[in-house]
Amino acid sequence: MWLKAEGFVDRVRGWWASYSFPGSLSHSLASKLKALKMDLKQWNVNEFDQDAIKAEISGFYQQLYIEDTTCRPLLDGLAFSPISPAEASWLERPFEEEEIFKVISNMNGDKAPDPDGFPMSFYYACWPILRSDVLAVFSEFHEYGSFVRSLNATFLSLIPKKANAVEVKDYRPISLVGSVYKILAKVLANRLSMVLAVVISPSQNAFIQGCQITDWVLVANECLDTRLKDDLPGVICELDVEKAPEGFFGSCRGLRQGDSLSPLLFVIVMEALSRMMTKAVEGGLLSSIQLGARDHNMVHVSHLLFADDTLIFSDANPAHIFNLWLLFTWFEAISGLRINFNKFEMAPVGVVAELENLAAILGCKTVQLPITYFGLPLGANFKSKSIWDPIIEKMEREGKKFHLINWPQGDWTTREVNGPNGVSLWKHIRKDWGHFARHLHFEVGDGSKTRFWFDIWCETCSLKDGFPELYRIARNKEAFVMDHLHYHNERVSWVLNFTRHVQDWELEAVSSFLELLYSSSAQGHGEDRMCWRGSSKEDYQVKNYYKHLLPSAGVLVPWKSIWKTNAPPRVAFFVWVAAMGRILTIDNLRRRHVIVLDWCCMCKESGESLSHLLLHCSAAREIWSFIFSIFSIQWIMPGGVIDLLSCWGDSCHSSRIRKVWNMVPPCVFWCIWWERNSRSFEGKESNLLEVKRTVI
Repeated sequence: MWLKAEGFVDRVRGWWASYSFPGSLSHSLASKLKALKMDLKQWNVNEFDQDAIKAEISGFYQQLYIEDTTCRPLLDGLAFSPISPAEASWLERPFEEEEIFKVISNMNGDKAPDPDGFPMSFYYACWPILRSDVLAVFSEFHEYGSFVRSLNATFLSLIPKKANAVEVKDYRPISLVGSVYKILAKVLANRLSMVLAVVISPSQNAFIQGCQITDWVLVANECLDTRLKDDLPGVICELDVEKAPEGFFGSCRGLRQGDSLSPLLFVIVMEALSRMMTKAVEGGLLSSIQLGARDHNMVHVSHLLFADDTLIFSDANPAHIFNLWLLFTWFEAISGLRINFNKFEMAPVGVVAELENLAAILGCKTVQLPITYFGLPLGANFKSKSIWDPIIEKMEREGKKFHLINWPQGDWTTREVNGPNGVSLWKHIRKDWGHFARHLHFEVGDGSKTRFWFDIWCETCSLKDGFPELYRIARNKEAFVMDHLHYHNERVSWVLNFTRHVQDWELEAVSSFLELLYSSSAQGHGEDRMCWRGSSKEDYQVKNYYKHLLPSAGVLVPWKSIWKTNAPPRVAFFVWVAAMGRILTIDNLRRRHVIVLDWCCMCKESGESLSHLLLHCSAAREIWSFIFSIFSIQWIMPGGVIDLLSCWGDSCHSSRIRKVWNMVPPCVFWCIWWERNSRSFEGKESNLLEVKRTVI
């Protein structure tokens, strides 16, 4: 705002010239900036009326959310899908403590406090104190359907939608709702989401359990492909619904971004638009794209909705486009939601001679395919590298790649994670501490850092596990060694503190307990040390713990066959991923819910798996037979990649050719994988003779 004000630069020039401060140059500059800041603040108060700005923003949203007295038409004649009486009863059942506390536990407690000043971690930590009052509020709301107005007070945060935003409409209003209302809204949203799929038609996909956002991109591309193959001209329209949540004033309508219940309510409202369009298609007022065989299994697609992201498919008939405009106008009159035709885009499908005239009917702008839908190209040649480059660059920039191997062998840790609001990375670091701690023991100095009952310091297990009957009667179970150790005149003595006197049948255990304590190496002075019990050396070595992990890993990986070859690091890493069964073959992609045809492009048969592609495919068998014939070896191919690598190194006894022999698996694997990707993604197919030459 300052930079756009007339005469701003001249004012700064005058102020800057008037400043004079003694001292070093850096001190002078810092002092000038401080003085300029004070002058700018004063100028801002005098020049700009902050109250007027606040009133303008408040008025902007009040105009959107204060309902006028005009009677809106009713939505009659449409067939909606009602829920069953049992589902309605389930929705309206009394609130249960378990579902309320589950919402509190699952919410991120580290987020900034709500307008009332209390984050979710406060409710989690103080639930025993707040429980009865919170449950009473939920019970009151269930009985009367209302609560005190202050619980629904909302702060409005304006987030700019674009750089250099100057108008109120260029900001996205995010509602910061109160903590109690946030809990209530989330509980209601959890209930509503369980029955939403019953109410919503198949043309909507948002917030429906089991549906993915990418489903609509695939369906939209299928619609475009069908239209182009049928050589029928048409248009695809992407519309935008004007929306803005309420601010800090009384409102009579509207939904709030930041409220977990609002998105579900918005989807229900948009269901009216979906049903209206379906009715119009059935009446011949609008057109649709027909998918599938031309029989009773044919699917008619006229629109796809994902919350406020809507795609409309139509032919190039001006009458149908005009009917579409009438339908949007009628929907606005019924719901109060306005279609923003300034952001409405129309793209031609095929050759559309009068595209500009069709766009003029709706008052929208025209674009050309491909367009972007949910960040993915729509109507593009999927083999075109330029189409996918921006997506790949974004994924690489954000570091979002397929997590090929879940590697559990390497965590480190120090302190416990308390409560639900710890950093998630720290929780995973802490996860396997119990296994690692079994290989540690403490050398006790003064005992100030060693826990008496829990740490391993005087035998191969903790005192808690070795003497459970004495641990149960210990007065201070969290005591440190120093709490029981007395050091005087260079002698160590032990003092035990139990909650009751020792019984006769416990004397033997106490005797063994004291004998163990006095035979320990506790020194009574100096610093406690944590030592590694996995080797004769007292210093911790990674390889020692690694050896302990190998038996529990389940699979013994033939490391030498992977890393002790002359293969480039990139190829060796690929072989390691293949040995772990994690390269992205078709079966692994389908396991990750990627929709792709189960087809091996090497042998032109169905069922591509890791072992099939690299070992048992007819093309792979021909390549392997060629390699074995060179070495004059008869070989029975094992079942998997890791089995092949395990027996490969011992199959050649001649040291002269061993280096070449050990290079065979990585070379064959890499060349098959390279050829497979070339066929799948570039449409280039080499004959097997060329692949064999590449291996050699």
